[in-house]
Amino acid sequence: MKRYQLGWLPWVLIWAVGCEPDQGFSKVIPESDPGEPDIEFSLDIALQRSSWGQAVGRCHLQAALRTLKPREDDMVPYGESHGTVIALPEEPLLCEHTALMDAGDPVEVGSAEDNWAIEGEEIAADEIHLISDEQIIVLVATALETGSVRYEWDGCDQDGFPFGQVFDLHLPNAEGVLISGFTVDDAFAVGPDMIITNPNPDGTRVVHPQDQDLSLSWRDLDAIPVVRGEPATVDRTVWARNRAMNAPQPFEALGCLPSDTGIVIEADDWMQMEGNPSEEDTRHVIGLQVDTVVSSPPFEAPWGKPISVRSTVSDGGDLILIEPE
Repeated sequence: MKRYQLGWLPWVLIWAVGCEPDQGFSKVIPESDPGEPDIEFSLDIALQRSSWGQAVGRCHLQAALRTLKPREDDMVPYGESHGTVIALPEEPLLCEHTALMDAGDPVEVGSAEDNWAIEGEEIAADEIHLISDEQIIVLVATALETGSVRYEWDGCDQDGFPFGQVFDLHLPNAEGVLISGFTVDDAFAVGPDMIITNPNPDGTRVVHPQDQDLSLSWRDLDAIPVVRGEPATVDRTVWARNRAMNAPQPFEALGCLPSDTGIVIEADDWMQMEGNPSEEDTRHVIGLQVDTVVSSPPFEAPWGKPISVRSTVSDGGDLILIEPE
């Protein structure tokens, strides 16, 4: 097998976050030359909690490498999401309502349809090392049923999740592989943990009158990490997805832009959504979710490309909206 050194090829590094697909992993970058193979290096970090912090639905650190030989008709950036788009307001501290015509079938975490799950090829060492002052996380190359390869952190859990830590990225050298080893010091940070302080759930859900404002607030449990002398940036989004009790997918949603510590979702916003006649006659349930996306300052990779890395932490739970009498 022919072996390429880092400086000989254009590279792409994509960090997939939120509920969007792994944008860029299926398309080449606009700067690529037709006929010249790209090597794409994709990493993803996410922790998603539900039931108002009482359950973990997703916990992973994963990576993938693959080669891609671009064609002329591929020379456009990939920017459109194939999933359902929820609108966001143009101003902060506001919400926007979206009717969801067809959200599609539910997707199982880790399945082939899961847009958080990334896949690649066996073209590098069988481990990737992420090194912070607190711990070393080893991502191990795992063969998938599809024939692809993904680097995975075995045993990812909430207790060991690296909130607020800054990592070096190290790909070891190996014999007979396409990708030579390299190290990037202070490559990226993982965002802080957070806790929702209001509302206070009754068990695993919150009951709220539809004609009243709702104050949603939280606080960070870790300092915002500093990477190479620059603080990471924090972006938060609040989602309220409404579904029928017997349906897996939402039919409408609110997208809100909060402050650093919370937002008041006004009664006018709730009144745009389908409520319930009473707590005893519950027909719809809203999944209220706070997404915290932390972006590290970009660095220049050894092959000359600027790299930006971000991570996602989500928390929230069920909300039962009660119609006014």
